[in-house]
Amino acid sequence: MQTSLKSGVELWKKGELSSARRFFADITVNLPENWEAWANLGNVYKDMGLLIDADSAYKQALKIAPNAHWIESNRLFCLNYREDVSVAALMHEHNAFGERFPNQQTHPTWKNMRDKDRRLSVGFVSGDLRSHSVAFFLTGLWCNLDRGAYEIIVFSENTQDDEMTEVLRSYSDAWVKTAGMPSETFTKMVRRSRIDVLIDLSGHTAYNRLPEFAQNLAPVQISWLGYPTSVGLGRGHYFMAPKGIGIDHAGDQLLTVEAGIHAYESPLQSITEKTGFSGESFRFGCFNNRSKVSPGVIRVWAEILSLMPQATLFLKSRAYQDGGVCEAIIAEFDKYSIQSTRIHFLPRTQSISEHLSLMQSMDVMLDTFPYNGTTTTFEALSVGVPVITMEQETPASRVGAAILRQLRKRDWIAHSGKDYVRKVVDLANDVKQRRAFAGNAGKQMFETGLTDSRLFAQRWTHAIRGAWHQFCEDN
Repeated sequence: MQTSLKSGVELWKKGELSSARRFFADITVNLPENWEAWANLGNVYKDMGLLIDADSAYKQALKIAPNAHWIESNRLFCLNYREDVSVAALMHEHNAFGERFPNQQTHPTWKNMRDKDRRLSVGFVSGDLRSHSVAFFLTGLWCNLDRGAYEIIVFSENTQDDEMTEVLRSYSDAWVKTAGMPSETFTKMVRRSRIDVLIDLSGHTAYNRLPEFAQNLAPVQISWLGYPTSVGLGRGHYFMAPKGIGIDHAGDQLLTVEAGIHAYESPLQSITEKTGFSGESFRFGCFNNRSKVSPGVIRVWAEILSLMPQATLFLKSRAYQDGGVCEAIIAEFDKYSIQSTRIHFLPRTQSISEHLSLMQSMDVMLDTFPYNGTTTTFEALSVGVPVITMEQETPASRVGAAILRQLRKRDWIAHSGKDYVRKVVDLANDVKQRRAFAGNAGKQMFETGLTDSRLFAQRWTHAIRGAWHQFCEDN
């Protein structure tokens, strides 16, 4: 990357989005063939919630550099946030990505022994093996896998490691650093490893290896955890989802897990029970990324605030470090006559304990749509704060409902804007229900399997073993 571009990337990483936007926009004016500037401008637009502008920037970058798969991945990722993209269009776009790879439907002659019950070598590919949301769901699984039946081989795309990396590394049988490794080298190395089941933990997020997965690196390949939608690699590639999700995930084959596809491991050793239900003011919160706060979300939230004049809304995301982003949010609420004094932007916290403490100070968390929260939903529930979600048609808009159904909280799942408003207001006025949940949240989450990593490991490996059995039976 050119030195000048690095300056813009640093602005973006620091959360100075308005400055980064001007920086990359100026380059695209002066050097319109600079595809990296267009791609980075797309990333900045996405983080600012300017999703149509982001799509235009990504498309311009791809016109100049059509083989830059990571830009297409960024564009597909961005489509999940948009309320104007239908599920059919979303699936079509993901399928088109897979069709770019000519070897997608060819399968090597596998030398892996087709024994249904033998110990399996399970490989994991990710660039998020650090203090990242992925780790909160991965540690419990890895430490509870039956090591007599499964070995863990890790292909780490991390660009930097931390203490959580070392925790994850301690659960692995082998750990290979692959960040920056040329595609051909990576492909040959993984094939030589004779992995039985290869897990993609990234989908179309950063540091993915989907073009390599398209070359069929293992007999069984599965996308799980890091991305809410099918990646589009075709029927030879699985997408892991909860039972009953009811969506044809593009061309990928659906691999279902009993109950749900997550088991959350809180990074805190203990959680203090939530208190303070009798305050005069009411605090709604949303700690999801700015990109997830769609115009439809703001419209519904504004109606809630209109019905509850004593309530305030607290928003927390890295993007809100930027004054321009905050001003844009305030302007959107102003369209519905919601005063700026009722919208509060929380600063970035230095630790997870501070983050969870702020979350616990909320009365009800408001989920976003059409891209629901995942980690933020688990975090809120774990500290005793209820969450209202909206279930729609796209896969990303069904994540919250899947979590709450498993928790047996169907009353917290809305199916329309009107339903969402009603459920939020009813829950806000039901102090008894909120207090009861706060006092019982940990127990309920464990009993329903949301935090029972041992049970989840059994269910997860049952699904994995089923996919392996299918391979053994195929010619």
